[in-house]
Amino acid sequence: MATTWIRITASQRITKGSCQVGAVIVAPSGDTKEGNATLYDGESTVDTRLLIVRSGKGITREVVFPVPLVCHRGLYVVIGGSLDECLIQYDPLKQ
Repeated sequence: MATTWIRITASQRITKGSCQVGAVIVAPSGDTKEGNATLYDGESTVDTRLLIVRSGKGITREVVFPVPLVCHRGLYVVIGGSLDECLIQYDPLKQ
């Protein structure tokens, strides 16, 4: 499962085709800052929103899916607030 990691610091498309997400880690940019990462099933924000992972003030948040989160139409991630980085573990699925 999910053998590819990507580190992003700005909103971007992660995959064009379908994939499975194994984990998401969000890290705020400082002890008094908080932020979030919003995952979409698709290639932009007009697609279906799957979830929002929020960090606390100065708290790194990790979400590990016991069963992979399947994105059928691609994966797009929006960085919000004051995130320093977002790490995503994913596995592209064969088309």
